[in-house]
Amino acid sequence: YPERLVGLSLAWNGLGERGGIAMGEALACCPALMSLDLRHNNLERAAAHSLADGIENASSLTSLDLSYNPLGRLGVKALLRALEGSAALIDLGLACVDGLDDADA
Repeated sequence: YPERLVGLSLAWNGLGERGGIAMGEALACCPALMSLDLRHNNLERAAAHSLADGIENASSLTSLDLSYNPLGRLGVKALLRALEGSAALIDLGLACVDGLDDADA
């Protein structure tokens, strides 16, 4: 019953890029999700873009932690654009996100 899921922690689960992309697609099935923890999953730019797409539909999301992932500058920008319209988000974790200084990331 993912439509009733309010919290999900997948930190340290080795999701990788493919898992991050799948998680972004799955967000559409979780309209009640309030907290998502994806720390330390080696999520890169493509996963960040997929998560950004999913976040646009996650109107209940109040907490998102993507710390310790190599999201890259463009991945972070995509996420921040998606979160601009979020009235619910109050906690965003981006500690030690790799690639923020890479010119080509």
